[in-house]
Amino acid sequence: MGYNDEVHKKLWIYVVVFGYNIFYNFNSKIDKESLMIVYKEPNKKLPEELLFIEIIKKAFNDAFAIGNASDPNQILAKSQAKNWFDLSCKGFRETCEHAGSEPEYVLKLYQNLEYNYNSGKITKDELKFGISRLDKKI
Repeated sequence: MGYNDEVHKKLWIYVVVFGYNIFYNFNSKIDKESLMIVYKEPNKKLPEELLFIEIIKKAFNDAFAIGNASDPNQILAKSQAKNWFDLSCKGFRETCEHAGSEPEYVLKLYQNLEYNYNSGKITKDELKFGISRLDKKI
């Protein structure tokens, strides 16, 4: 059973915006499509966004040289990845936006991990774990 033009229902939707709970009271005609547009669960990413998040995670792994140490291209990949984390890089900005995040935020995540790793505050295993969970932060 779906909604049609004759159905008039009162609908309460719980939405989380910027960490605040907001309740919306919709007392109007609705259909299934408009409900899908109005309500998006927090932290639910579209498949396209998840794909771009994986690209960002790969860049993090390359920038910190996490992976196959015997790979002769690892030094080049590390250099290219570090250069990619730059707000003036169009590819970086577009990738972050397609991932559903702000480039400034992703750059700050990178800089924080870089600082904590280089200063010895986190180990390589902790760094790997943090990168593996970037999809929870982005």
